[in-house]
Amino acid sequence: MIESVNLPAPEAISWNNVDISSSSRAVRLIFSILFIAISIFITSSLIALCTLYVATSSNCGSYEDETTLAQAQAAQDNLMTYCYCSANYASIYTDSGIQTFCAGL
Repeated sequence: MIESVNLPAPEAISWNNVDISSSSRAVRLIFSILFIAISIFITSSLIALCTLYVATSSNCGSYEDETTLAQAQAAQDNLMTYCYCSANYASIYTDSGIQTFCAGL
Protein backbone atom coordinates (compact mmCIF):
# COMPACT_ATOMS: atom_id res chain seq x y z
CA MET A 1 0.00 0.00 0.00
CA ILE A 2 1.25 3.51 -0.82
CA GLU A 3 1.29 5.92 2.06
CA SER A 4 0.91 9.64 1.42
CA VAL A 5 2.15 12.43 3.59
CA ASN A 6 1.03 16.09 3.51
CA LEU A 7 -0.96 15.92 0.27
CA PRO A 8 -3.43 18.73 -0.50
CA ALA A 9 -7.13 18.10 -0.34
CA PRO A 10 -8.82 17.30 -3.68
CA GLU A 11 -10.61 20.64 -3.57
CA ALA A 12 -7.26 22.50 -3.49
CA ILE A 13 -5.84 20.79 -6.60
CA SER A 14 -5.84 22.94 -9.75
CA TRP A 15 -7.33 20.90 -12.58
CA ASN A 16 -6.84 23.60 -15.24
CA ASN A 17 -4.08 21.76 -17.11
CA VAL A 18 -6.12 18.58 -17.34
CA ASP A 19 -9.03 20.31 -19.08
CA ILE A 20 -7.21 20.96 -22.38
CA SER A 21 -9.24 19.91 -25.41
CA SER A 22 -7.83 17.72 -28.14
CA SER A 23 -8.15 20.55 -30.70
CA SER A 24 -6.11 22.82 -28.43
CA ARG A 25 -3.44 20.14 -28.15
CA ALA A 26 -3.40 19.72 -31.94
CA VAL A 27 -2.96 23.48 -32.47
CA ARG A 28 -0.11 23.55 -29.95
CA LEU A 29 1.53 20.58 -31.67
CA ILE A 30 1.27 22.24 -35.09
CA PHE A 31 2.74 25.51 -33.80
CA SER A 32 5.55 23.62 -32.08
CA ILE A 33 6.41 21.70 -35.24
CA LEU A 34 6.34 24.90 -37.34
CA PHE A 35 8.56 26.71 -34.84
CA ILE A 36 11.06 23.84 -34.82
CA ALA A 37 11.06 23.60 -38.64
CA ILE A 38 11.61 27.35 -39.05
CA SER A 39 14.39 27.28 -36.45
CA ILE A 40 16.12 24.39 -38.21
CA PHE A 41 15.82 26.17 -41.58
CA ILE A 42 17.27 29.42 -40.24
CA THR A 43 20.09 27.61 -38.44
CA SER A 44 20.94 25.51 -41.52
CA SER A 45 20.95 28.59 -43.72
CA LEU A 46 23.30 30.42 -41.38
CA ILE A 47 25.64 27.44 -41.22
CA ALA A 48 25.65 27.17 -45.03
CA LEU A 49 26.34 30.87 -45.48
CA CYS A 50 29.14 30.83 -42.91
CA THR A 51 30.68 27.76 -44.52
CA LEU A 52 30.48 29.39 -47.93
CA TYR A 53 32.05 32.58 -46.57
CA VAL A 54 34.93 30.69 -44.95
CA ALA A 55 35.52 28.67 -48.12
CA THR A 56 35.61 31.71 -50.37
CA SER A 57 37.64 33.92 -48.06
CA SER A 58 40.31 31.35 -47.22
CA ASN A 59 41.05 30.07 -50.74
CA CYS A 60 40.30 33.26 -52.61
CA GLY A 61 42.34 35.88 -50.81
CA SER A 62 43.35 37.70 -54.01
CA TYR A 63 39.93 37.40 -55.68
CA GLU A 64 38.15 40.68 -56.40
CA ASP A 65 34.38 40.84 -56.03
CA GLU A 66 34.05 43.10 -59.08
CA THR A 67 35.10 40.29 -61.44
CA THR A 68 32.62 39.84 -64.27
CA LEU A 69 31.58 36.60 -65.93
CA ALA A 70 33.57 37.49 -69.06
CA GLN A 71 36.72 38.09 -66.98
CA ALA A 72 36.27 34.79 -65.14
CA GLN A 73 35.79 32.92 -68.42
CA ALA A 74 38.83 34.58 -69.98
CA ALA A 75 41.08 33.72 -67.03
CA GLN A 76 41.02 29.94 -67.73
CA ASP A 77 42.09 29.37 -64.13
CA ASN A 78 40.46 26.75 -61.89
CA LEU A 79 40.95 28.85 -58.76
CA MET A 80 39.42 31.89 -60.46
CA THR A 81 36.46 29.77 -61.59
CA TYR A 82 36.01 28.37 -58.08
CA CYS A 83 36.23 31.81 -56.47
CA TYR A 84 33.85 33.39 -58.99
CA CYS A 85 31.26 30.63 -58.60
CA SER A 86 31.54 30.72 -54.82
CA ALA A 87 31.15 34.48 -54.70
CA ASN A 88 28.14 34.35 -57.04
CA TYR A 89 26.53 31.28 -55.49
CA ALA A 90 23.05 32.82 -55.28
CA SER A 91 23.22 33.99 -58.91
CA ILE A 92 23.76 30.43 -60.15
CA TYR A 93 20.02 29.82 -59.76
CA THR A 94 18.90 33.00 -61.52
CA ASP A 95 21.51 33.63 -64.24
CA SER A 96 21.85 30.94 -66.91
CA GLY A 97 25.29 32.22 -68.00
CA ILE A 98 26.74 31.82 -64.51
CA GLN A 99 24.93 28.49 -64.13
CA THR A 100 26.51 27.17 -67.34
CA PHE A 101 29.97 28.48 -66.39
CA CYS A 102 29.82 27.00 -62.89
CA ALA A 103 28.26 23.67 -63.90
CA GLY A 104 31.65 21.94 -64.10
CA LEU A 105 32.48 22.48 -60.43
